[in-house]
Amino acid sequence: MVFIILFAISWCSVDPLYYGLKCNHITKQCDQSNVYSSGRYFIGPISYFIPFPAYFRNMEFSSSRYADSQPLKTRTKEGVALSLHISFQYSLIKDEIPQLYKIANTEYEQSFQRIARNILL
Repeated sequence: MVFIILFAISWCSVDPLYYGLKCNHITKQCDQSNVYSSGRYFIGPISYFIPFPAYFRNMEFSSSRYADSQPLKTRTKEGVALSLHISFQYSLIKDEIPQLYKIANTEYEQSFQRIARNILL
């Protein structure tokens, strides 16, 4: 009976349009060698997946209520005020998700916003 229960809870799935990074509940370490695509996997009773989007994500700097951040404000060389309303898309590279997780954990979008703001200004 115990074997059946352990076998049943050892399966985990990655949702469609997502990648999964396998992590261990006990050691809190993630498998840096393999990123899983959508599907159902036998990963053991003490593991779980951290989801990462496999689709294009939008990042928008504007005054829209759906924007991620306010418009970018800067000045030209002549001192004229400039307000930039910018929107772009990005997607995560499957093979580089372990490095991204190592650097920013699951809070990578704030880092992307900060980097994009610095580059655009």
